[in-house]
Amino acid sequence: MKISKNWFIRFEPNFQTEQNTILFNKVSGELFEVTEVYYDFINSRTDTDFREILIKKYNINKDDIIGIESVIKENLISLGVISYD
Repeated sequence: MKISKNWFIRFEPNFQTEQNTILFNKVSGELFEVTEVYYDFINSRTDTDFREILIKKYNINKDDIIGIESVIKENLISLGVISYD
């Protein structure tokens, strides 16, 4: 997985409500606010196991993990945030 250089990704901690991830396209100026799980997915390319995060942090059933991971991956690919070269 490779992150496009056209995107700026920032995790926005918010102590009163849900924490969000900001996706900003440096070329087009598009701005997207997505949930924290997207940041965890993007960050999981380094050392962490995304499936393990879903189980421990979000209390997701093992049967649902592949579907959730697939939807997040497809959304990020369709936006051009990530690619698989």
